[in-house]
Amino acid sequence: MLCLSTVYIKAHYAIDVLAAFVAAPVVFKTSSILWEILKNNAAKTHSKSAVFIREVKSYDDLSDFIRLPSRLHKNHESWTPSLMLDEWKLFDPEKNPAFKHCSTIRLLAFRDDEPVGRITGIIHHDYNKQQGETIARFAFMEVPDDYEVYCSLMQSVESWATEKVRR
Repeated sequence: MLCLSTVYIKAHYAIDVLAAFVAAPVVFKTSSILWEILKNNAAKTHSKSAVFIREVKSYDDLSDFIRLPSRLHKNHESWTPSLMLDEWKLFDPEKNPAFKHCSTIRLLAFRDDEPVGRITGIIHHDYNKQQGETIARFAFMEVPDDYEVYCSLMQSVESWATEKVRR
């Protein structure tokens, strides 16, 4: 107030100075307390539990794997969901012949028992033999804007691929 009265009315009074001396410590202490409360609340709401990775082996896991992109992107304006019947054929080893001649792994990332990411690792052994290479690839990765989920999935599929290609 002292600054504003000096700038706008080009005058200030002794009472302004006294009020500033009284108000400044009160405002400072109140704002410090409020800052600590807000900082602690933000830390609680932003603290995340650990991410764990699980291979898709059950029907429920496969269902989570297939439905995850629709759940992650449901609020994105330009999201167009896949046809679920096609997704089930693509990711089911019984219906997709690529599973017969490729090593594959489907991984789900979980946080608080909720699926939050997915990835598929693929090694085409015939191609590697024909080309004299030892490569693997990943596909169908879906993650939220979460670096920890991304890194966990990438490290898991990389470890799987490294182990498989060495054999």
